[in-house]
Amino acid sequence: MYRHPFRKSFGLIVLYSIIIIGIFVLQFRNESVVSKNLGLLSISFAQSQNEAGEVSLKNSLQVAFKGISFIADEVNPAQLCMSREEGSQIKKNLTLVSYEQKTPLSYTFNFTEGVSLTFSVTGTDSSAAFSITASLPPESSGLYLNYKPSSGFSVTEKTRTKLILNSKNLTYAFTASSIDERMIFLSSKNFVANYVAYNPSVEFSFESMDSDLIIAQKSTYDTNIRDLRNNLVNSVNDSIKNNQTLSEKSVIAYVAELASQGRYTEAVENVPDSFKKGNKRTYLSAPYFNTLTAMYPTLEMYTNNMAEMVSNAIESSSLSIFSVNELADYLNTLPDSPTLRNLLMLPAHVFEDESTASQIKLSQASGILNTYLKLSSLHSSYADILLPVIDKCLKIIESACVLNDSLLILTQKDVPISNYLAILTGNSLIRWGDFNNANEYSQAGYAIINSILSLNSLDSITMADVYPILVDNPYYPHNKVLSRTPGGVIWAWTCVPSISYSAQTNSATISMTFPKNEINYVIVNGIISFNEIEIYGLSFHSDPRFESYNSSGFIYDDTKNALFLKSRHKSETEIVRLSYGQ
Repeated sequence: MYRHPFRKSFGLIVLYSIIIIGIFVLQFRNESVVSKNLGLLSISFAQSQNEAGEVSLKNSLQVAFKGISFIADEVNPAQLCMSREEGSQIKKNLTLVSYEQKTPLSYTFNFTEGVSLTFSVTGTDSSAAFSITASLPPESSGLYLNYKPSSGFSVTEKTRTKLILNSKNLTYAFTASSIDERMIFLSSKNFVANYVAYNPSVEFSFESMDSDLIIAQKSTYDTNIRDLRNNLVNSVNDSIKNNQTLSEKSVIAYVAELASQGRYTEAVENVPDSFKKGNKRTYLSAPYFNTLTAMYPTLEMYTNNMAEMVSNAIESSSLSIFSVNELADYLNTLPDSPTLRNLLMLPAHVFEDESTASQIKLSQASGILNTYLKLSSLHSSYADILLPVIDKCLKIIESACVLNDSLLILTQKDVPISNYLAILTGNSLIRWGDFNNANEYSQAGYAIINSILSLNSLDSITMADVYPILVDNPYYPHNKVLSRTPGGVIWAWTCVPSISYSAQTNSATISMTFPKNEINYVIVNGIISFNEIEIYGLSFHSDPRFESYNSSGFIYDDTKNALFLKSRHKSETEIVRLSYGQ
């Protein structure tokens, strides 16, 4: 029995090894590691397959790019930061759920709690830049993600929002909302982190802009704008299909975009009744979906808020109001007044004082430039008041530009600004360059916008916010000044591409152009009481139910001097005639 102990021991070892290996094989036979590469961007994650053949992701994600790597797994989870009503915050560990490739140069990973992270590169060559974009639920304050320098790289400089990494002759800058020793924080307001080549000795200037850079070319810009328009429509269609909540601005941009393609009726009918009849609508969408009188108080609220902001700005000498994109449009609807001119003179007074001039923010400088450019076409005498400070505003914008390889990024105190502000600033530079035939400014504007649109996958809310900035679409709801007289300003809130007003003796006419057989709704402010109104050449009477009929109609509020019109176009151009005679 004990004649061959060595042989017996060896046999038992072999048997146990086979059993152990078998257990591991049985346990992991349906698990695999998936690797994805986009140039120098390397992504790996694990997935498993059950007996039914269904594939699910393990909570294990690693992303590496030129000297830095990011981890989200069971040991080092990504964490969502939630704000409580009493002001405290809690962190929720996130679990990886799925992934998708929305563009050829990016991968998006979806986590629990409605969070997604998109890892993007600008190209597949060695000069490519890298970014992380977080899509967060509205009630969150931000997201934490673990990072570490890759082998051979070390951190040589660190601030609260910026890292400089070195390896021999390579230097890169990484910026995010906040960075500590092992985690980055992407806030709900600044949800993009960038990683680009860094050369501190190079100072940017508009004149040094290389027109051969792909990001500085109008052709790249046109392609990105076309993609933005398509992506917005697809995003809203997906939200409608999946019964997801729609924001008003997303719906407006959606209808305007399809209207520009000759698909207005399709767009209006696609929007669900839950939105049309919901309580989240305001005057913004009234030109498409009626309920003019119900929406009018929200228009009054907007104008009252703007008036209060103007008063507060003058009283406190604050330039923050110039960050409001619609400021020029609002000012254009006002009669000339000392208050209006005092507001427009405010930037010159702030710039005169060195102590206050040094505190002017990028958003304010960009807003002043944007307001000037809009007023140049709306009311040139108002624009002239701002002209003396425009060069100083351009200098502030120029000093905020950082050119790193294939990206032109705007920063403020080393922190990248929001995509919205960057796109607004880039658009203003394009218009300034076109206005003055100065290509260096236009190219810088293209570069700023292309750096964002080529690298980041914008969420539907951001796309809707920037749509009216980037797309000149006359079907997008807007105000239009029709007449400016000593007696007041007549202006319309409308979505028609063309509307005009002319006054005759004892009468006035409003002319509107819109696709034949289509319906739109118009609010005309500043209309004094009239005796009769003609539409289609026929006399019409005021009717509170005018919006419910399959025809044009109106109601007039003499306490507001507001005319509410429904226009069903029997021809492209319809004429509304107002009579004031006895």
